[in-house]
Amino acid sequence: MIVLESQVEDSLLRAQVNRLTRNTVYSILDGLKHYDFETYLHSMRAGLHGAYIAQHFRSRSQTPLVACLTHDAGKLGVPLDVLQRKGKYTSEDRAAMNQHPEITYNLLSGAMEFTAQVGLFHHQFQSNPYPIFLPKLAIQFSKPFQDKIVKLSNLVSIVDVYDRITHPTYSGVPAIRDSSEIKKLFLNERPKQALLASSLIDAGVLRPRFSI
Repeated sequence: MIVLESQVEDSLLRAQVNRLTRNTVYSILDGLKHYDFETYLHSMRAGLHGAYIAQHFRSRSQTPLVACLTHDAGKLGVPLDVLQRKGKYTSEDRAAMNQHPEITYNLLSGAMEFTAQVGLFHHQFQSNPYPIFLPKLAIQFSKPFQDKIVKLSNLVSIVDVYDRITHPTYSGVPAIRDSSEIKKLFLNERPKQALLASSLIDAGVLRPRFSI
């Protein structure tokens, strides 16, 4: 865990993330650490994957790192017994869990509006996207920025799924580390994301780097 935390801190400094944004990120991560440790670990791993993706595309942008670190901030507002449910969700459980993207948006909006919208949209790329009804946005970005939000939300979604496959939390399903099996899962369950996910896996950008 200490290694992960150190890597996150180094990545934020290397990406030249400003102090205000770093403090916001640290505040969210600290909250997750004390609320649901598995979500805390997931968020750190996702953030580091985001940093590797930025490096792969030779981008100096800090947003993949920051967006991946904070995408599940809204789980601070999901009841703990729902987050840690080991069996199947009830309809009430699912409704509570599906609120977390909007909670993420509410937590980040204002200070980090671009990142907040990425967090809001990152579950829009699956067969059962949520939230179904999107809240009114504080800022309506221009079309070029909206396109960037969609593109980054898609990347965050892929990272989110990849980490859940390689590091399942409370589901009880075994971790899958074989790249061909992971690509097959994307093809079967996330066909629109399969090509990009496979290219990142084949390039070694997405790979099981972390022991925890």
